Amino acid sequence: MKVSENVIIQVLQAGYGDCIFISIQKENQLFNILIDGGLASTYFNARERRTPSGVLKILLDKLKAEDDHIDLLICTHVDDDHIGGIRKWFEMDFPLKDFVHEIWINDDMPIADKYDLNNTSGHAASIISKLKKQNITYQNGIVSGFSRENVFCSIHVIAPSIEHHNVIAHDIHESLNNASSEKKNNKKTFLQLIQEKWEMKDITSENDASIAFEMECWDGTKLLLLGDAGYQDYMEGLNLLHPGIDERIEYDVVKLSHHGSKNNFQPDFLKRICSPYYIVSTNGVKFKHPDKDVLAQIICNTDSVILFNYKKRMQELIVEQDRLDFPDLDNRIKTLN
Repeated sequence: MKVSENVIIQVLQAGYGDCIFISIQKENQLFNILIDGGLASTYFNARERRTPSGVLKILLDKLKAEDDHIDLLICTHVDDDHIGGIRKWFEMDFPLKDFVHEIWINDDMPIADKYDLNNTSGHAASIISKLKKQNITYQNGIVSGFSRENVFCSIHVIAPSIEHHNVIAHDIHESLNNASSEKKNNKKTFLQLIQEKWEMKDITSENDASIAFEMECWDGTKLLLLGDAGYQDYMEGLNLLHPGIDERIEYDVVKLSHHGSKNNFQPDFLKRICSPYYIVSTNGVKFKHPDKDVLAQIICNTDSVILFNYKKRMQELIVEQDRLDFPDLDNRIKTLN
């Protein structure tokens, strides 16, 4: 997706996870940011004998062939649908320092503890362990208020809060909430859903610890990338970043938190944020994201466009009555180019 003449966002097809590549151009130079790596199959899928290389590996191989690199790698949190592809990459082809210049990953628990867990925290531990063995430094303590600026962009972290930083549940099996067994409202119309009372469930400790940030590029392009962060955390972070501003904060693109889950969103979000584009990254497998309730809020209360990275998932959520209620729906819900 070409956001401006200088900023391109690629939302890779990472299964039900996130893998986002942003390239910022200034004059003859590029600044490349990789946010998460999706599932392990996003990098390499041995089951696909003919084409085992996943979209992430293809992207990285292309960068190497062009003598390019990753300026900043951000691992938002330890869930395997975000960190699995990074872990597989590091296992199969550990990057050299001159290929990945800077890494952000919150080291949430002692590595020794993580290795005792057969879960996503253990996967994060394997990445951190490899970094330490290779004597590669990484930035820890990425919490609300942390910022980084260079000639290409400024990044302001709005989540997690200090309270949620370094909090990872030991009972990971319980943390897989928002599960596919939860009853979804996908067959209801947008107009029906907009009338229903908004109910949220608690999110996981892993998602509470997710990095979310605002990025402003040198040409004025503004992006809001919410990872899987909790609503209260990222809204508090935004209010701290933009104190005393009553009008809505404008962004060129917003990546919805947690693949469009209603547990990471509230209708009041749209009273604080304004954007022409909202991105949903998921194929809907396993957790059946996004919640159609979130889409209904955007469709009924804004003129914005919702962009999916999987056409099939987009089509599954639209019923015929939606098209009758909103004749321009095909221009309001699209797949990313």
